[in-house]
Amino acid sequence: MNQVRPYKDLAERYLFEMTTKYTPVEVKVDPATCYAAALPKTKTLYMHPLTAIGPSDLPTNLRVTGPDDPKLRSPHYFHHLKSFLANKFDIDPTKLTNLRSIFDMHLRTWQNPKLISRIKRFAIAHEVGHIFHGHQTRSWDKFFGYILSVIISVALLEFLPFFTAILCTIAVADVCYRGFKALREYSEQYQEKEADLKALEVTSDFIGAKAFFKALDRSYQKNWNQLNLWQRCQRAILHPESLFHISHPSPETRINYLRRA
Repeated sequence: MNQVRPYKDLAERYLFEMTTKYTPVEVKVDPATCYAAALPKTKTLYMHPLTAIGPSDLPTNLRVTGPDDPKLRSPHYFHHLKSFLANKFDIDPTKLTNLRSIFDMHLRTWQNPKLISRIKRFAIAHEVGHIFHGHQTRSWDKFFGYILSVIISVALLEFLPFFTAILCTIAVADVCYRGFKALREYSEQYQEKEADLKALEVTSDFIGAKAFFKALDRSYQKNWNQLNLWQRCQRAILHPESLFHISHPSPETRINYLRRA
């Protein structure tokens, strides 16, 4: 796909600079990721369709002045944006979910035209850093969560009435799953810092990195402020990691880490 060829070349160049040997990197457009993600085992880089374009690639009727443009208040705008992206990248439009909040993040990375390409380069270098280090998302949390929940459930069945024990078992299983998931994701923060540092080494662009993290933070804050009380409660219950930066360090933490480095 011509749209991703420049990013494939860039990813392979960064990986060559990190390893001093040429390794092919496959690049795919994937609306399931917000910006970019890597699968180190298969050396695959996934990019959101918006990552592969810039503001000048949008049709005239879809161009906006920024994240606060009045056009963005209309659901029709995002219907047209979804159709444009689906046609341009030949993807199923139903897979372009959560487009409003994702587009807000991309608009913030586009606010300074001089930094757009630098932000993209750092983000790609970060994902290549995951490939270089061979970072893997391990599922050990599911195994240990299951074992602990079974042990506690057996104990509950021993000391509580059957139906009470069943209800408590369901609650225990959920708590064990969430607890070990949070522990695993928190442990992956070190991987994110490793990838950040490797990206800074090959790009030598602290300003681009800082602009990227600042854009992420401003977009997150805006999306959070737009939620009503019920939606915030749902987010806290269903996706607590998004509130506390469990799987990734906070943008400010990442900026300070790179500044010290």
